Amino acid sequence: MKVVVFLVVLSFGTVGFMVFQTARQEYNLRKMTTGLEESLAQLKQKESAIAEVKVKVVQIKKSVENANSKLEALKKKQEGLQKSPEDLKKNLVTCRREKDDFLKKNTEVTDAITNLKAAQEEARNQAEEEVSRLKQQILDRDKTVCEYADMTKIEARNLCGNPQAAK
Repeated sequence: MKVVVFLVVLSFGTVGFMVFQTARQEYNLRKMTTGLEESLAQLKQKESAIAEVKVKVVQIKKSVENANSKLEALKKKQEGLQKSPEDLKKNLVTCRREKDDFLKKNTEVTDAITNLKAAQEEARNQAEEEVSRLKQQILDRDKTVCEYADMTKIEARNLCGNPQAAK
């Protein structure tokens, strides 16, 4: 009789421990899911920032094209008019300076886009690693439960994916 009582107490203790471990794993899983959702929200914000930067790049490209067309128009005017060489040099220097300024802005925006893309790729890789790790934790938990489960019971066989075993 003492052996039966001992086995019943041991069984309840084991079940209690397994319930505790399962609850703890579920808590950790929810915590990591919340972190993943926050990461995705940040990723969406960065994507919207990238979209805004792309729009700015298009605008800057248009302004550079406009500046280049203005530069060409000024060159044609200069050829048509008989201005002094000093005036021509001054106008040319001004146009080149404007062109350089636009090109610098374009380079800065391009660099910003590259940096944002790199940050987005890094965040996506981290999220994928986190998902893989969580999947592995779930598989490990299921393996642990199956190791201790009584495979003579139908529920245990179904849970562990082996419905034909021990028939």
